[in-house]
Amino acid sequence: MRTPHASVNVTGQCCPLPLIELAKAVRKLQSGEILKVIGDDPVFEVSVRDFCQIQKLEILAIENDASNQVSILIRC
Repeated sequence: MRTPHASVNVTGQCCPLPLIELAKAVRKLQSGEILKVIGDDPVFEVSVRDFCQIQKLEILAIENDASNQVSILIRC
């Protein structure tokens, strides 16, 4: 897995808050930098996928753990 330049943990937050935090973090990064975002909202993964598609960001990896936490690496 690639080393992220920044990370955002939105565990425990419900939509739309994770997407608001994701958008803030993306604005702070340069083109090509990698962001790791972690969340556990039931619609978190789908919401991040949709956000990335709209913003033309590349999803590098998605990992799910036993506690329903999802980690997503995004190239800005």
